[in-house]
Amino acid sequence: FFLDAHVEDNMITFLTQFAILFIGLTLGNIAFKKANSSEITGAEVRKIGTGISLITAIILVLYMFILANILDPDYWYKYTEFQYNYYSDMFPEAFANISLSEYIEQTEPRNSTFGYPSAIIITILLGFIYSVILGFIIRTKKNL
Repeated sequence: FFLDAHVEDNMITFLTQFAILFIGLTLGNIAFKKANSSEITGAEVRKIGTGISLITAIILVLYMFILANILDPDYWYKYTEFQYNYYSDMFPEAFANISLSEYIEQTEPRNSTFGYPSAIIITILLGFIYSVILGFIIRTKKNL
């Protein structure tokens, strides 16, 4: 936080966040399976996984809201500035005719409007997809 590393987007941060989510989903479903005499259906795995993802998404949005409004009020400006510098280095021809202030004006409404809902939707969707896969793996197979 003090090094402004919270404004950087990188693959390691992204993978760490979703590894934590996937480990939480796995442990939650395994705990449910142990509590139910080692029985769990694919539908139960999906319900539990989606519920855990929803709780995680709500915590994420609350954290982002507190971070952007209380802990670091300039968060969105720093984040947008980081994005501008990153993308202008990656695609110099696309950013040749746009200044930082113009970029901030164009992206500011999008960051505040779509940031929180998209975080919730993406977290729940990835949790659901992982739960479907996990359901095939840990569900109780019925003997014929």
